[in-house]
Amino acid sequence: MIVTRFRIAAALGILILAAACTKPMHKVEASKYGWGPQKGVTLAQMQGAIEKTARDLGWQLSDVKSGSFTGERTWDANKHKIVVGVNYDEKSFSIRYKDSTNMSYNGSSIHHTYNDMVSTLQDHIKTNVSKLTP
Repeated sequence: MIVTRFRIAAALGILILAAACTKPMHKVEASKYGWGPQKGVTLAQMQGAIEKTARDLGWQLSDVKSGSFTGERTWDANKHKIVVGVNYDEKSFSIRYKDSTNMSYNGSSIHHTYNDMVSTLQDHIKTNVSKLTP
């Protein structure tokens, strides 16, 4: 009887802990580049900077074309994965959720690690594109 109560309490504790780790999903839609690229910076330069930024942060890129790519991050021996689509032009960029594994996604909330990784990508893209010169 005591063992059963302990198991129930442990299961409730795990559920509460899991719920505490999820947050509303951070969405990046038409985000401006901070100070923005200088006049004369080409879309090709921006593409290079954005792709390099993502790779430097550990994202694996696929389906790369001018103006978009898919980025994937895995960690913990591939137990966790997030996949995003990145679209950009000369004025702004968006990072959109595509898929995840073991991130407690429920349609509106997701594990806070997703938000941390997407926010970091967003901040670094803004910084690196703003440093471009013609």
